[in-house]
Amino acid sequence: MDRASTSAVTRRCSTCHGLSWGVRTHCDIDGGLLLIDRVGMVVGNRFVIDGFILHRPSSASIWRASDRLRGGRVVIKFHVGCDEIDRQRFARGARLSMGVQDPRVNRTIAHGTTDDDESYVVLDELEGTTLSELLAIEQLETQTVLELAIDVLDGLTALHDAGLIHRDIKPDNLYVVAADDRLRATVADFGIARQFGPIAHLNRVTKHLKICGTPHYMAPEQVTDDELDPRTDLYAVGATIFHALTGGLPHPGPLPADFYRQKLATTARSLSEVAPSRTFSPALHACVSKALELHPDERFQSARDMRRVLARLAKPS
Repeated sequence: MDRASTSAVTRRCSTCHGLSWGVRTHCDIDGGLLLIDRVGMVVGNRFVIDGFILHRPSSASIWRASDRLRGGRVVIKFHVGCDEIDRQRFARGARLSMGVQDPRVNRTIAHGTTDDDESYVVLDELEGTTLSELLAIEQLETQTVLELAIDVLDGLTALHDAGLIHRDIKPDNLYVVAADDRLRATVADFGIARQFGPIAHLNRVTKHLKICGTPHYMAPEQVTDDELDPRTDLYAVGATIFHALTGGLPHPGPLPADFYRQKLATTARSLSEVAPSRTFSPALHACVSKALELHPDERFQSARDMRRVLARLAKPS
């Protein structure tokens, strides 16, 4: 198992990224949480950390590094928080994603624990920006959204073929970069990925009654903790397409309890209902509505099936 050492002397603010010394827990400048500074730390005798990216409370601390074995840039995510089940889930997602090799999937390079028993995962550093960041500054053309969705479905096909479901497809977990004269998307963040099918129970670590996923994008069966399969991810792809095209969400209800009840009992809104000023073809309406069906049996049955429909809807490149 990979090992790494840490320093408990220098701390870095999770907000302003400034350095601090001593035993303080919060930054004097902006009150941000002070993290152990990992710059200069060597992980797994291979990856040299040289920059801080961000801190997600109760999730992960994310740093930039160089790979001194193969060269190139990587990102290292350290699990944070004291919940042992969450830590096991983090480690499981890293372990399972190691076997997925596809251009549309963020490659997992290594995983392990530090000398302080912190779990970490090393991934290729992705260029570009997240889809959510892109949508915050511009409205994408329908053609662009369809092309990005096809990329996502290509990545999910590889994931599903490996026996895994992502469980958290959303704009924040999709990276977009300009390539080949268009925008391309890559699926990232396998923190709550898990196996599906007959062997899924062997590696299941989810807490009883704990909902895993992002509410606005998760399928109804994730709320009820029913059996999950690739169709769960296809619902999230549908919700992502819906948001990218309309700026809204299929179920806009308040969180958490009222929203969950709405998702379980009501049909998703239509594209035109949320974005009446835009024109969507009947075929596109039908495609998104099918992806967002309440019951998995009524959705697309595979990422390949959904991709074929989107490819017909997309204009020739």
